[in-house]
Amino acid sequence: MSTDLGKQLPDDLFHQLSEVDQSEQGGKAIPICTVDADGWAHPALLSYGEVGARDRSTLRVMTFDGTKTTENLRGNGRLTILFIDDTMTYYVKGVAKEIPAARVGGGPGHAYMDIAISHVLSDAPGAGEEGARITSGIMFKW
Repeated sequence: MSTDLGKQLPDDLFHQLSEVDQSEQGGKAIPICTVDADGWAHPALLSYGEVGARDRSTLRVMTFDGTKTTENLRGNGRLTILFIDDTMTYYVKGVAKEIPAARVGGGPGHAYMDIAISHVLSDAPGAGEEGARITSGIMFKW
């Protein structure tokens, strides 16, 4: 059951995205969904090295030029980011605005987006689901 937490990141998620060394995230993937020109959800995966908190109401994501995800973000800007592992489940909804790569010290081939958070939802077991829990998030290995 989801609970709307408003437009700001909760303490644990903010800490994880702004203060924790991202190399400590151990291959955790972050699913995101953008919306394509036909209105369909478009899923993609990012790493913790590609998502960070600018402040409690703004995230910055890095994507790659030429991808459908970047095209969708440039088009309508809408996305949902899922932070799911054994310690938390949050859905962060927001609208993207592109930041010039030169302004953030980024390299060629990357796109940088600041995400103005519209909603943060926390998901936890509801009535009748007692004892249910997430045991891990999506993991990747290089």
